[in-house]
Amino acid sequence: MQLRWKKFSKITILIFILDFLLFGSLGYLMPLVGDDLNWWSSWGVHYFFNGTFLHYDGRYLGDLLIILLSHSPYFSFVMYGACAVVLVYLLSKIVLTIFPKISWQLVLLVNSCFLLFLPRSIFQQIWGWHAGFANYLPSLIFPLFYLLLTLQAQNSSKVWSHRYWWLLLIIATLSQLLAEHITLLNCFAVIMVFFFRKHYVPTFVKNCWRPIAIGNFLGAILMFMNEAYWKILLGKDSYRSLNQQQNETLISYLKNMSVLHQQRFLLSCLLIFFLLAFVIWNNWHFNNPTLQITTFVLLSMAIISQLPFIIVAPYGPRCALIFVLLFELVLGLNLAPWITKVQLFLSPLLLVILTFGGLLLVNVARDYHQTFTLARDLSVYQWHQHQPKTYVLNYHNTDLLWTNNNSIDHNFTTLFVNPKSKVVPVDYQTWRKFSKDLKLEQPTDRKILLHRLQEKVH
Repeated sequence: MQLRWKKFSKITILIFILDFLLFGSLGYLMPLVGDDLNWWSSWGVHYFFNGTFLHYDGRYLGDLLIILLSHSPYFSFVMYGACAVVLVYLLSKIVLTIFPKISWQLVLLVNSCFLLFLPRSIFQQIWGWHAGFANYLPSLIFPLFYLLLTLQAQNSSKVWSHRYWWLLLIIATLSQLLAEHITLLNCFAVIMVFFFRKHYVPTFVKNCWRPIAIGNFLGAILMFMNEAYWKILLGKDSYRSLNQQQNETLISYLKNMSVLHQQRFLLSCLLIFFLLAFVIWNNWHFNNPTLQITTFVLLSMAIISQLPFIIVAPYGPRCALIFVLLFELVLGLNLAPWITKVQLFLSPLLLVILTFGGLLLVNVARDYHQTFTLARDLSVYQWHQHQPKTYVLNYHNTDLLWTNNNSIDHNFTTLFVNPKSKVVPVDYQTWRKFSKDLKLEQPTDRKILLHRLQEKVH
């Protein structure tokens, strides 16, 4: 038994290390896109020092994170890797709390694959956009952490002691300063637990619920005291609004999807319908009260997380991440009793998929990184040379990035292109063809590439 435990621990640690390296590499290599560049610029540097944060938004922690992410690829590596590992751990621990006999490695691998292979539109706005990551991924940690605490407090005496009261208060407060819809969701969760407090061990309410409740509501107050939300309420904000007629609310987003991607939209609706039918049948079949309550709570949280966007705009795939994650957790919980029968086959398969799929995505990110770095440096060089035309190198594609290509990215051209020069877009295949024999790490070879482009591209 001891040998099996040691082997189990080593495999688990290996999966965590693999997750940290894969997701961390995405953070390190993904280029700065869209408003990432604004946070990197002097505007972002002085954001907290000149008082801009007082009237921009209440995402104080999220804004701090994006400033740090945009200025340090090493911080990005650690942040992306650490957040992914924590999320995978929490998702897996929740499943194991209800089904303790299931394979720990299998659950870790399932959740790792889910987090890595998100739907493309969500992937773009989370892993392919630092600003999206900073606000929308770390904010998921606290709701899952709180859910895990409540599950453990129902049937276990393992409740955090009173000595962690202030730590929970601080964590609960900071967790509210990332994304508004998650802030509201956390407050809802606190209220929900209060009404069901008799189902928990007595020390849970005193040692955990109270500091979390105080911290969640204190953090919500700190967030929504920001001047920006008064402008939104009065309709004076140029970007965000409270308007059901707005083209970027949840309802309009779904309408657009049903028109522009009709077949995919119908298939998604059918898939959700059949999955919900399976979840209902599975809960009836196993008649597990803990599973039934947890399923109900998760589905309620998933729906409530999206309700603000019925009137709040803009809405995008990044806002749906919490819904997708909670729905995935519901499926994971309801599939857990079934997949144990094939875990000896499924675990190695998922490990292979995670490893090779992750390396493939990292390679794509590396290509994005090289293209961005070269495009930026060449554009700045041409600016310093006062060239009448600026040749801007484009990505192979932007399938995994939340941006336009460099030559038409307003933020890129504003920061790195001489405003008096004409932008000449250079597609990926063209500049790759002219640089086959060059080592683009060398400044002299970059100048040769630029000279070739000036001669051949018009």
